[in-house]
Parts: sequence; structure tokens; C-alpha cells
Amino acid sequence: MSIESEPNRIDAHDVDELNYSVSPWDLNMRQLTVGQLRAQIDFVQLNSMLLNHERWSQSISAVGATPANYLALAGCCTERTFKYNGVEIDSQHLAYGFDAADTEFVVPVDSDHWVILVPKDLIISHLGEESTADLLRKKRFLECASRQSRQLMTLVDRGLGKLPGGSKEQVDDQTRTAIQSELLDIITEILLLNDTGGKHSTPRKRYLACRKAIIHAMDLKTPIRVPELAAVAGVSQRVLELGFQETLGMSPKKFLHLDRLNKVHHDLRNARTASSTVTDICNRWGFPELGRTAVEYKRLFGESPSSTLHHEIQPHGIQLADALSETTNR
Repeated sequence: MSIESEPNRIDAHDVDELNYSVSPWDLNMRQLTVGQLRAQIDFVQLNSMLLNHERWSQSISAVGATPANYLALAGCCTERTFKYNGVEIDSQHLAYGFDAADTEFVVPVDSDHWVILVPKDLIISHLGEESTADLLRKKRFLECASRQSRQLMTLVDRGLGKLPGGSKEQVDDQTRTAIQSELLDIITEILLLNDTGGKHSTPRKRYLACRKAIIHAMDLKTPIRVPELAAVAGVSQRVLELGFQETLGMSPKKFLHLDRLNKVHHDLRNARTASSTVTDICNRWGFPELGRTAVEYKRLFGESPSSTLHHEIQPHGIQLADALSETTNR
């Protein structure tokens, strides 16, 4: 079956069909309760991720492995929990496996759960190779806040075009990219909070490292990479990752990306010569893919880069300082 970017559905009517349908998972499943199985799997390929919302009518046990070269996450859509590698998966826990990790699970009757598969290469690209090697050690499960579990479930349903109340929407390419970005941010946040590598540092040390890194990055005239920024801040990359997550709720990589977009905006708005081009300014800040950059730029600032470049800067009528000086002179 070819997987397209539009939502699809698999209906399995017995456990052998279900075993076949869940590939690339390597599972051997058995039905534990009496009655015909009705398994419904809604799925969509979201750029390079695979998102599933699954409902199985009978209790199923399984042993095997998660997909090779993928990070796999799963959580509950309702109050009905399931067992994963001996742990109760509820609103504060996620089933987790990385790159063909051994797995065993038991789901109850009328199980309702979501599953996300993220390619290993995408995680490495998002986190950086050094952080990935430390953060993605094989674990049995991940702890999370109920908020994070709900966010992941909501994003899976958004990717499938499902709206609250059961209605459907068409998901365009821009929305897919935005959902993938949000998913990666939340998954990164959860991985960092489950990592023990930065716990020897104090919250104060992590905050000061984050602050130093932010000030340094904002003053730069050329792009910088996360490992170099960690060195400037005087901490390991893992400590810096945790400091950014605690302080800004995002990774240093995402902050640097947004900082560069802000610098593009500033340079476009303040371009003084007719020879200044969007291409030149974007390239200066490390954005060679103009089409993708334009989408991200418009989502952040509400207009295209070319619109910003061609705006005439109007002098503002008043500054707060003017109002204060008027008060002082009375």
C-alpha cells in the first residue's frame, strides 16, 4: 500500500490482518478476549512522520520490536490505559521505543490510542547528533505532563484533519509543516525532561547559561550552531538544551532559527539601497531555501519577505519617551 499525504484508513477484522497491517512494527499479536476483532487505524504521512489514531475492539497482547530507524511514541486518547513494557501508560506516561527497541504491550477492550513514528534522521537533524546520542538511549517509557500528552494527541488528530466535534478539515502543506514543527518541539521537551544528563547542574546555572547564550546569539552578525553556543555559555550542549527548555520552552536550535528570522525581518525592513534583495538577505542569515523560508517568515510576521522589503518606513508620531518628557515639563 502506498502512503500518501492525505488521511487513510485500515480496517482489520481479525488478529492476523492486524499483525499484517501494523508493519513496519515487528509484532506478534494475540487476541485475549472473546468476539470478532474490529480494528480501525486512521493514518497519515505528515511530511516524513507517520501519525496514527487507532481503535481496537478486543484486548490484544503483543511482543516484538518498534520500527527500525524510527522513534516511536504512543499514548492514550481516553481514560482507558494500556500496559507497555510492564508500565501503565496513562495521561502522564508515553510508550517509547527507538530504533528497533524490544517491546511488549497489552491493550484493553475498546482501546483508543495514538501513535507517532519519527524518522531517526529527522530527530538527529532537529536535536543535533551529540544531543541525539545522549537523549535517545533505549528507555521503557517516558514520563510527561498531562498537557504534553493531550497536545500530542491533538496534533495527531489535526494531522488527520479531525476537528473537535467530529468534523473534518483539509490540511494543506503549510499546516503540515507547522504541525510537524510543533510535534518535534513537544517531543524534544519531553525527551529533555526525561534526561538525567543535565540534572547535576542547578536551575540557576542553567538559567544563566541560557541568558548568556541568548545575549551572545542576538549580537552576532553571522549564524552560529548550538555546540558553538554551548561553548560560549560555558556548559555542555545537554545543559544548554535543558536551560532553554526551562527558560523559553523551546530548544536552542529553535531559538537560533527564530532569531535569524527576526534578523532577516530587521534587515529587510531597514534595507537602504535599491540593490538589496530578499535572496541576499536570506542567504546572509543562512536561509538558502527561499520558498520554505517565505512560508516560515509569513507565519511568524504575517507578511511575505518581499512585502517587508518594499514597505516604506513611516516615522512614528510619538514615542513613550516623548510622553514622559511632556509630563516632566508640565
